Amino acid sequence: MTQRHANVLVLRTFSKAFGLAGLRVGYGVGAPEVISAMRKVATPFGVSGVAQAAGVSALQPEGLAHMRRAVDETVAERDRMIATLRGAGWPVPDSQANFVWLPGPDALDVAGRLEEHGLTVRPFPEEGIRITVGPAEANDRVLDVLT
Repeated sequence: MTQRHANVLVLRTFSKAFGLAGLRVGYGVGAPEVISAMRKVATPFGVSGVAQAAGVSALQPEGLAHMRRAVDETVAERDRMIATLRGAGWPVPDSQANFVWLPGPDALDVAGRLEEHGLTVRPFPEEGIRITVGPAEANDRVLDVLT
């Protein structure tokens, strides 16, 4: 890759799937020149020792197995949410992420309805709502309100 595209930098973060999203740890792979340039502008000690240890642990077989289970659970829940919402008439597009998107100009009204039930979503006025896929119990609460 770097021989054909020496200016490419691939960045990966340890996300919720690894259980490390709050630690803000990740890594980059690229040509030595790109990495060198990045190091010149990087914040010193940007990743704590605890975060580094957690990142190394996440890459061990047990950590990778945990991540795969978490991704499988999220995908299953996301697909269930999409199917249920579509069944209730919501025009939900396909998703490859850890959230579903409810398009529509009434985003603030729908988000307000969810908030009345103690549910927090991210509305984008006049565009739609981003709903993070969580555990089944939390997703059930969202689906109960929206269906």
